[in-house]
Formats: sequence, C-alpha cells, structure tokens
Amino acid sequence: MIPSEALVKPARDRQFIRDPEQAPTEDFHGILFELEKEGEWEVQRVPEPYVEVETKYGRKKKIPLQQTWHHKSCGQCGHIPGYSTSIFWINRKLGFDYLDPTDQTSCTAWNYYASATSNAAAQAAVAMRNFAAAAETSYFPIIHCGTSFGHYKETRQQLIHSPVLRRQVRDILKRLGKKFVIPEEIVHYSEWVHAVRDKIAEQQTRDMSMIRATVHPACHYHKLIAEDAVYDAEIYGALDQSQFAAKAHNRNVGVPVMSDSQMAAQATGAHPYKVLQLHWHSRRRRNTKSTTSKALSPKF
Repeated sequence: MIPSEALVKPARDRQFIRDPEQAPTEDFHGILFELEKEGEWEVQRVPEPYVEVETKYGRKKKIPLQQTWHHKSCGQCGHIPGYSTSIFWINRKLGFDYLDPTDQTSCTAWNYYASATSNAAAQAAVAMRNFAAAAETSYFPIIHCGTSFGHYKETRQQLIHSPVLRRQVRDILKRLGKKFVIPEEIVHYSEWVHAVRDKIAEQQTRDMSMIRATVHPACHYHKLIAEDAVYDAEIYGALDQSQFAAKAHNRNVGVPVMSDSQMAAQATGAHPYKVLQLHWHSRRRRNTKSTTSKALSPKF
C-alpha cells in the first residue's frame, strides 16, 4: 500500500512546465479573424500601447495599458467594492485613460453559478451585448469578476464552434440594435495589474517590505479555459474575504485578505477606507450588546 503522503508532492517539489502541445484547446486567435473574414462578426482589436504576456501554456496575450472599459461585477462590487475603486485609483495614478461605464448589463456569472438557469443563447447574448457596448465607445473591455471572465471565455469557445449559436446571438443583438463584435482578447483586471506592475512599483510611496504575502488565484480565473490564463513562473512557480466557514466553527479568524489591486493601490498611497474600502473586509464577530467602530476598523 502506498503511503498517502507519497501521492502528492510538497509544493516546494512541484514545478509547472510549459508545454504548448498540452493546451486543452486550440489557439483561438486565428479562428476569430477567419470568422471575421467570413462576415460572422467583427473583432475589436487590442488598442496600443499594449503589453504581451505569456499564458499558462506559452501563448502570447495582449494586455492594453489604457483606453480600457471596465466591466464590473454585481457580486464583487456589492461585496468587495474596494476591488474596482482600487483599479480606478491605479489608472489615475498612472495617468491612464479609462472608462467606468454606466450601461453595462448583467454579467451572467450568477446564472453560471446556478447551473445554467438560463440558456446558452441568452447567456452568450448578454456577454456579446456588453462587448458591443464597449466597442461603441472605442474602449477595450477589462473584466473585473473572475467568474464572468471564465464564463465569457467558455462562451467564446461555444461561439467559435457553433454556427447555430452564432446565428441565435446575432439575431438577438440585431433586435437590440447592437453589432456582433467580440474582443481580440478577453482580459481580466488582474492581468492588467500584472502587466503594469513595474509602473506601479515606480509610484510606490509606502514601505511594504515587512509584509509576507501569498497569492490565491481565483479558481474561475485559472480553471475555466486555463490555457488563456496568465502564468508567470517568478510569481507562481517557486484566503476568502469574509471567511464565513471558519466563523461558523467559532474559529478566531482575522487573516487580512486583499485583492492585488487593493494592495497595489495601498502601496501607492491610496486611503485605506476611501479607496481600498477595507472596512468591508474580515470583520470580527460583533458583540451582541453593542457594536463599536473598532469592530469594523482593521489595524495597520
């Protein structure tokens, strides 16, 4: 009998080796442009300037620096609003042009969570409607929510391989008065933060050297169409915002959990509450007799 500890290597002994031949799906870029030539849709190009980064299996991905259209998330913005406000702070700090749109529709991520309570055509149409809204402004979409990001990538795969689905979505968009347009890349905000990390470091005003941190990539980011997720061996190769599960077992939780955008904004001088909105993060269990401001204010 093999000891259980022998089945899984310790993290220090594991190393991911890029192998382009092992990517689960084909490189979609050529297919997007071929379908455009056939008149199936328009492809919105990544605007210059952009940074090319490597994905998990070595493919190149273009990340626009500015002229970005920010696709927000109902769950994320309502539950952890500091994500988006920190992203906007960094854009302003770097002097980048961006757009915080007011005409974004539902992101479909909750339907995805609910095991497809809708249908493929309806969900794909919502995604493409948002992409069309971005293209109308000439700004390039950046997706804030990991679930939306993963779901939109799956939607892209479905649209690429299903002429029937493309026709259904095209008909829906026509009734909405929208063009059938798909972005050259589907970009997550964390990829943008990764691409501009050196520029962020140049703007650093707070000393972060005493902080020990670990990266917890969103599972929907790295597990849905994993070959289109950015991978950097320097970062990955060598907790939950509210921590409900631990609280349910009366555990003493208090691990500070921040997004990469919040950490970057803090490093560049952003206000911990007005911008980072850290008062929304891991709260201590409130005293049933009284609630004090101390219970809502994390220490630095």
